[in-house]
Amino acid sequence: MNFFPYKIVFLVTIVFLWIAALNLRAIKGSVQLQERLEIPNPDSVLFQLFTRKNLDKAQFLQVGDIPLLEQSNYNNSLPTKIFVHGYGAVPSQGYSAKDAYLLREDCNFISVDWTALGSSNYVLVAVNNIPIAGTTTGAFVDFLFNQGTPLDAFHLIGFSMGAHIVGHAGAFMKSTGLLPRITGLDPAEYCFPLELKDNRLDTSDASFVDVIHTSDIAYRKAAGHADFYANGGTLQPGCSSRIPDIECCSHCRAVDLFAESINSPKGFKAFHCDSWENFQGGLCSNSTQSFMGEPTSSRIQELTTGILRMDSLYCHTLVLLCVIAFNLHTLKGSIDLKAGAETVLFELFTRNNPDVAQILQVDDIALLEQSNYNSSLPTKIFAHGWVGFPDQGYSSKNEYLLREDCNFISVDWSVLASGDHTFVAINNVPVAGAATGAFVDFLVSQGTPLSSFHLIGFSMGAHVVGNAGGLLVSGKLPRITGLDPAANDFPLESLDTRLDTTDASFVDVIHTSSVAFINATGHADFYPNGGVLQPGCPVPDSECCNHCRVVDLYAESINTPLGFNAFSCDSWENYQSGDCNQNAQAQMGERVSVNARGLYYLATNSQSPYAQG
Repeated sequence: MNFFPYKIVFLVTIVFLWIAALNLRAIKGSVQLQERLEIPNPDSVLFQLFTRKNLDKAQFLQVGDIPLLEQSNYNNSLPTKIFVHGYGAVPSQGYSAKDAYLLREDCNFISVDWTALGSSNYVLVAVNNIPIAGTTTGAFVDFLFNQGTPLDAFHLIGFSMGAHIVGHAGAFMKSTGLLPRITGLDPAEYCFPLELKDNRLDTSDASFVDVIHTSDIAYRKAAGHADFYANGGTLQPGCSSRIPDIECCSHCRAVDLFAESINSPKGFKAFHCDSWENFQGGLCSNSTQSFMGEPTSSRIQELTTGILRMDSLYCHTLVLLCVIAFNLHTLKGSIDLKAGAETVLFELFTRNNPDVAQILQVDDIALLEQSNYNSSLPTKIFAHGWVGFPDQGYSSKNEYLLREDCNFISVDWSVLASGDHTFVAINNVPVAGAATGAFVDFLVSQGTPLSSFHLIGFSMGAHVVGNAGGLLVSGKLPRITGLDPAANDFPLESLDTRLDTTDASFVDVIHTSSVAFINATGHADFYPNGGVLQPGCPVPDSECCNHCRVVDLYAESINTPLGFNAFSCDSWENYQSGDCNQNAQAQMGERVSVNARGLYYLATNSQSPYAQG
């Protein structure tokens, strides 16, 4: 399983935390956490249900939505496992555990999707959004309980920051009853001080809390009734000793270990011990034993003292270390998400729901009919970029809904977009593109005129919408807009894999950085400020300033009173020298004429508003 967002997250976090550490106390003091019994914006968190009847295709549930629950395969007589992913990640982080559980038993496996809340600044997420995701998850458990699920059927599991979400969920549920079990997988430590139990996972959140520690970027101190320290809990065999753990090897190993524990014939036997050094020295070989992971017995908290022990430490046996030293490449290959169109979702926004998305899926007529979708209105479809999320299109969404009554759909292909760049480009962009094309065909079959569609894609998302246009069965799309289309792994000559002029009747492209295509790829190609370096952006561009500027420019173009006036020209140098002042002109962005052809150059301001007219 590839958790690439963590490669970026951990590099940035180390630098950022130097600043955050200086004012964290002030931030926490100034931000009032929502009351746990309040449900703030529950629609920002979704719940993916998998059962043996739908092993690979999620059914989506929401807090309080009884019709969705009744139409699903949810069975309140079965055990219910709820998994919460970590910061900057996606629900597929729990799919290895999902596959193992559904292999072992008939159950409800629910993966919590809080990506809308988990993709922002680390401190903001920790302080503001964890309580929201946690209370919403708790409210969802309470909803299932009220629909007949026994409280003892629940087991909540959370990885990294997700461990604190399930902690909040457990605290939320106290008014109904104490959850039987919560498992924390290497709980995030930064911004979650040990002494502040109200904001982190602790033993009061469930009758039994077991925690697995695998890295030095997470909690080293005991946080549960039983704490397991695999290989000492800091550095896992086969992982680099570099700090930070940029490959998320030691940290993410907790997910792999837990998933394997569900069906392992050998089990992860651990010994009660007060330190890794004493364990290695053989001083704990006659101590109480327990299995780490799914088979852990809640009685382990009673076996040594008869009370809940926060200082009960467990380490793996030396014999087991040979078992743990598995072939990491083979394991990761075995838990990769199956690349499939069913992982692509479509977030619908209209003037009736400008802020809370309604989720649509290919060929799901019931969902479409229950939504605010209006086939008589223009339909704008936006696809985000590599390791991005649907909110990359929200600035355009806001501008479009301000300008006109329309359907704005943000394509969520984050599950497929979160892997290695080359792998995603070669394998997953065609899948996401095919799913998006099938979704357009589905809308056409339900009465939407093909002429009402306009597809927009940023970076790798430009090739997603290009693939959608190329694979469309209903006919040719009227327009596709590419926002700084990704160049790496998309050769110019490979028209079958990248956005090109055959994908729609009119393809307009805006170029803003050197990490994307500099060559013309549309009927009309616009190069603001030369298309490589944008005013106000640093050199080198470490913050996606030049590349991401294109999203801002396009969003502004929708309603700007000045407009982005561009001149037909063969180079930025000739434009700057005034040699193109008498040439044909065109508006860049939303208002471009479909008759525009060729290369266009223009200058913009260094900050919003960017348009100069």
